[in-house]
Amino acid sequence: MGWLKYSALAVFTILSILFAIAYPYYSRQALYLTLKRNAVVEVNGVIVPGEILGGRHLLLLTRRDAGKEHSYFLVLEGDIDSEGDMGAAIDCHSWVAPRLPILVVVTQNYPECTGTPSITPGRCRRVSVKAMHGLPYAFETPEHDIIGIRTNRL
Repeated sequence: MGWLKYSALAVFTILSILFAIAYPYYSRQALYLTLKRNAVVEVNGVIVPGEILGGRHLLLLTRRDAGKEHSYFLVLEGDIDSEGDMGAAIDCHSWVAPRLPILVVVTQNYPECTGTPSITPGRCRRVSVKAMHGLPYAFETPEHDIIGIRTNRL
């Protein structure tokens, strides 16, 4: 009978952990972004150190070239409008993504760059994401750098 008690406890623990992971995702309170190993960051035509974390219609691009570490959220709309716009790049300001294979994004307050302009006035600087310079996803920063993602498949 002792093994039955431990088995029931183990099953309960596993189900609790699965619920704790699944509930925030399905209630849209959190997003899970995973590392895209086949994607690289390109700045002005040169591949730079960095990584791309991705989820459903959302990419987190982080460039890690010396002295220019910076993260941007790319919110993809799923279609392309008449001007070639397929989403928005949101500047994460001083926040730089940690080097993790999985990142949990709380949809309202973590990281700071996920807020909408109405929630964080003056904090969100958005620019259009377009296919340009042979890159499937690219945008121009206020400093006139063209930052994009080069990949086999996203």
